[in-house]
Order: sequence, then C-alpha cells, then structure tokens
Amino acid sequence: MTATQITGPLAHAQRYLEHGFSVIPIRADGSKRPKTAWEAWQEKRPTPQTVTRWFADGNAGIGVVCGKVSGGLEVVDVDDGDEFPAVLAYLLLSGLEKKVSVVQSPRKGGGYHIWYRCEKVGPNTKIASDEEGKCLIETRGEGGYVLAVGSPPGSMRHSTWRINILMIKRLDPTREESTISLTTWNHFGPCSSLRYSSRIIPP
Repeated sequence: MTATQITGPLAHAQRYLEHGFSVIPIRADGSKRPKTAWEAWQEKRPTPQTVTRWFADGNAGIGVVCGKVSGGLEVVDVDDGDEFPAVLAYLLLSGLEKKVSVVQSPRKGGGYHIWYRCEKVGPNTKIASDEEGKCLIETRGEGGYVLAVGSPPGSMRHSTWRINILMIKRLDPTREESTISLTTWNHFGPCSSLRYSSRIIPP
C-alpha cells in the first residue's frame, strides 16, 4: 500500500503503528502540542484500540515519537527550504537516499524532515543556526516527536511525500554510510552560511 492509498488520520495512524512507530494524538488548534500525556509512549507503543480511540473522530493530528520505541527513529528537521537542494545532493552523492525518507512541507519557505532509523538515537539536538542564532537544522530523537503525514489541516499544514516513510531502512552502523557527517555536508555546500555544531548524525 502506498501513502496515496491511505486516507484519514486513523488509517494513517494505524499504518504507522503497523510499521513499528509509536504514535500520539496532536491537538487540532495549530499548537502542535499532544492532546494527551505522552511520556509513556516514549517507552512503549500504544495498542491498536488506543489508537482507534484517539483518532476515530478524524480531528487529531498524528505525532510520531522518535527514538528506540519507534525502532531507532531519528529525524533531521531542515527548517530552511532554500538550503535543502544541497542537502539532497549530498544524500544522492553518498547513496543515503536509498536509506532515508523525506517529507516536504508546503508552507512558505519550505521545510523538510529526513527520516531514518539507526542503532543509537541521541536526544533532540540543534545542528545549525543562522547568524542571529535562530535554529534552522536540528534532530528529533529520544524525547522528541514529529508531526506526520496524514494529519488534518487544523493540526498542521498538509505535507507531501517525497519517499515513502513506511519503507525507511535502518542505517548500517558498520559502514561509512551509517553516519551523516556535518563536515561532509559543508564540503558539498549545504547551509554554508549557517553555524554548525560538531555533532555527527546519527551517533
């Protein structure tokens, strides 16, 4: 089943759960905040019955919890869409495009999430900021979540799939492709105007 064949928040949420992702309901007021306490779902995935109760009315957005509970999910959030083509070029040159999935936001200025699974997931970490200190690239890992495709307009603006999130693969920690080096990113030109941390992704 492809993403375009899945309709409605409940169907999307069930599909994420089937593929090993922990999901939580997001408020439909645009705040991007969870509708319920979600600490427990950082440790275990909800049951199908709980997911049905959360999403049956079609009003809740879908949050996918990152970290070990979702099979080692980590997401790089690229807030500056103008910089993404260079990031994508790096992924293509390194062969990582076959291992990750990318979601594009239609909001003004763009914005992208790069999803992948890895052996060890770190906490939410800022990677790069502009000269004024505004964070433009960061990771969502342990203790974090991302808004996912399938959420209704009230909780987030619709996103589009570039690659099917449900088909993402675990990066191989024994090979060089298992790390996304910020030094390498900068060598190929992405975000050259930004200030980088020294973190390597994934750890």
